[in-house]
Amino acid sequence: MNDFVQRLGSVGAVWSEYQGVPIPTSFGDVIEEYRAARSTSALFALPHIEVVEATGDDQVEFLHVMVTNDISALSNVQGTYSTLLTDKGKMVADFVVISLDETMWLITDSARAPALIEHLDRYIIADDVELERLELVVLSLQGPKAGEIVSGAAGGLVPPKRPFDHAALEIGGQQITVVANDRTCLGGYDLLMSADSAEAVWELLTTGDGVCPAGMDALNILRTEAGTPWFGVDMTEKTIPLEAGLVNAISTSKGCYLGQETIVRILHQGHVNRKLVGLLPDTPDPPPLGTEILYNNKTTGTITSSVFSPSLDRPIALATVRRSASEPGTVVALSTGETATATVAGLPFDL
Repeated sequence: MNDFVQRLGSVGAVWSEYQGVPIPTSFGDVIEEYRAARSTSALFALPHIEVVEATGDDQVEFLHVMVTNDISALSNVQGTYSTLLTDKGKMVADFVVISLDETMWLITDSARAPALIEHLDRYIIADDVELERLELVVLSLQGPKAGEIVSGAAGGLVPPKRPFDHAALEIGGQQITVVANDRTCLGGYDLLMSADSAEAVWELLTTGDGVCPAGMDALNILRTEAGTPWFGVDMTEKTIPLEAGLVNAISTSKGCYLGQETIVRILHQGHVNRKLVGLLPDTPDPPPLGTEILYNNKTTGTITSSVFSPSLDRPIALATVRRSASEPGTVVALSTGETATATVAGLPFDL
């Protein structure tokens, strides 16, 4: 845990652990944080997100034939969302990749960074490519006013609008890489900076009008409502990205890449056999994670995320189910020890 993250405790952070990383779960009132993100904006500290840097003369060419999206034509202000797969089409990691002047940054979950580097390293033979984990702090400003707030803090400069594009901006006298990354379907930006810069940026933004410091609990509700899967929660090393709905992570026009055969076969078939869906349980409380889902008296999937949605005033969940039970409106049973059902919903949830 870096010094900045530790100091968040002095401004009311409540702590927990997410995939082995200490993380602020709230700053005292999860619902207030949630509502701030929906109405104006909320600022999240994301110590579980880190940056892997790729350098070397062959970095672009090498990564292009490894990852699922097209990165060959990215300019030095552009980025995209992508995944890295095994040769069987199973996920190693998902990440945002941004192109800078002489490097590429892969913004990913810190729990996946070692596997990401190890998997890429296996294929570096004669290529001039080096991979390194950078010590950067990642903050994320999410909400409908996020762009306006970033612009105001950056002296009127307009942040990028196209998804995953980025710009170098000065905020509070600190040099920040601002990446357009909507984690909540409300609009948003990731702010990447050195640990020495983070405290000044955090203080500047959270003392402004309409910006609420927020933790993982509020973000989890928002991203569940948005239908955004998290690696290690809703998708694993056994997941094929199309099963998790990661269509925007895959190029259908680029050349060969690792795991492409599986992806092309699924696209040719027109469907996956398992699919991430939303659920509207009829239970008063969110069902436990891992709850089995039954359809026609057979197990068809499990609940992977489960929260109470303040906007819908009811529990909602994410689950991976077999295709036969994946159509919105399908009623399924829940193995919660009592008679309970849930209705399959499309993603994002209709709020």
